[in-house]
Amino acid sequence: MFSEEMIDVVANHNSRTPNAMSNSTQYGWFDNIEDFQLPALLAKDDSLKRVLSLPTPVSKPPLYVLESSVDSQLLWYVTAGCRPPQPPEERHEIEEIWKENLSKSEAIGVRRSDNEKYEEDKAVAQREFSETVLFRGRGPFSNAVSKYFVDHQISMTVQIPVFKIVKTIQGEIIAKFLVVVSYGSILLGVWKRHSDFKELFTKIQALHGKDDHDYQNAIMSWNCVLSKQRWFRCLDKDYLVLKCFLLERFMQDLLFESPAPDLMNCFVDAK
Repeated sequence: MFSEEMIDVVANHNSRTPNAMSNSTQYGWFDNIEDFQLPALLAKDDSLKRVLSLPTPVSKPPLYVLESSVDSQLLWYVTAGCRPPQPPEERHEIEEIWKENLSKSEAIGVRRSDNEKYEEDKAVAQREFSETVLFRGRGPFSNAVSKYFVDHQISMTVQIPVFKIVKTIQGEIIAKFLVVVSYGSILLGVWKRHSDFKELFTKIQALHGKDDHDYQNAIMSWNCVLSKQRWFRCLDKDYLVLKCFLLERFMQDLLFESPAPDLMNCFVDAK
């Protein structure tokens, strides 16, 4: 999940304290990320510990962070996630200073309109993520559920709060679902399509009934997904709202019936 470059960013987070940061109580000031050293905890064969080595965030990551690439989420945890929220009155004061400086700027005549800025930002996003978002919706029935794995001493939560319809660079129009999984205080979001959930179900089938692995409810929930499935990749928005709910129930049943976090961790691909 994390690129080699981004893995190198993480270091000694568990041992970091406010005193170890340069002006850590100030907004936006941190030690140089490049100065961090890679701890032994981040061994490449232990992806779960790698995730848990991230620093505990001051607040939960915003939804737009969870919708970004995992590398971007990792960067948020080691930067903005450590930053205390800026008081609204202070932010308002700074914004007013910006407005005043902008009004005096000689570049005022070449300012872009909101529409021009939107189109430019949209083009940048399309180049970065290799897809065009055609529609984005929320799962109105979405709720997070948690389970504590005693042997691993970790709690995990799973939820599918958002879905989107995208057009890939190949011209294919598909639906994707945002799977948000928490590892203790760390939340990670990954976009998955129907084929990813289908592949996960295949793994569940292979494990069901073997070595006391019982995934009866997860299998039943997946059958519910299939029973509501439309012919050939239906992208009707009401259908996708229902599918978002059914996939979330499938993932939550899997979480409850899993004896270890391995399957969920593999699906999120936290490595």
